[in-house]
Amino acid sequence: MTARADTCYQYGVSTTSPLSGLDLKLERTAQRVTATLIAHTMGVSTSRIGHVEASAVVTAAMVYRYRAALATCIEARTSEEVA
Repeated sequence: MTARADTCYQYGVSTTSPLSGLDLKLERTAQRVTATLIAHTMGVSTSRIGHVEASAVVTAAMVYRYRAALATCIEARTSEEVA
């Protein structure tokens, strides 16, 4: 297995179908999470989120971080709605 395949496997991302930033943006907007909120959760600027979402191909590591932050945002919102 190549280093790239190892990295992708580690982060649970398929090497045969790389994700684009648009794919991530669609996931985020479907969950009604703002770019500002996900940026804050990831510890990056909103501008950085814009760059990621505008990318044709996103690295496996960034997909992992983005989805983890998205899950955190969704979980926090769900917890607030239940309370």
